[in-house]
Amino acid sequence: MIDFVFPNKNEKEFIYMSEQLGFNKLCFIYSLKEFQDLKLEGTYSAILCKSCEIQKARQLSKIILVESSENNRHVIEKGQFEIIFNLETDSKKDLTHSKRSGLNQVLAKIIEKKKKVVGFNFNLLLKSNKGLRVNFLGRMSQNIQICRKYSLKMLIASFARFPYEMRAAHDLIAFGITLGMHPKEAKQSLKQF
Repeated sequence: MIDFVFPNKNEKEFIYMSEQLGFNKLCFIYSLKEFQDLKLEGTYSAILCKSCEIQKARQLSKIILVESSENNRHVIEKGQFEIIFNLETDSKKDLTHSKRSGLNQVLAKIIEKKKKVVGFNFNLLLKSNKGLRVNFLGRMSQNIQICRKYSLKMLIASFARFPYEMRAAHDLIAFGITLGMHPKEAKQSLKQF
């Protein structure tokens, strides 16, 4: 089981917390400027970058994360990342009969062809207010249905910024099942790397 976190010079605290919560691997996500490749057992280092920084990031790390933006299709078509997450954060209101979940059949086919992973951010729900939380839950649920339809790889992670924002592996699995994943899919989503 692996979790993804954003450390701020508190890597040892994250490692301790991950052991307590039942994770055997931990991926530290850094910005391109702050990247450091820690050679600790059971840890990985990844870079969260914008589409214009991917070439530089590719030279430093094998794992590149991209956060959803206005030009998702352009970024996804280039396909020089491993994980795209926060697709649900579109600021526009949902339509009457569909949600602006950030993922559609066109993008799903491209992601499937490029063999990339769609990430679901638990911390997004943890930090959002009640009104936004409802929207994010609905959008995540819709994205899971699309991911299942197109056989996309899914990842659930805490994406915690502090050690106490992390959640146990079984809690993240339960979160995935609540959103509409099958139990086997939810367990697999914690073992992507």
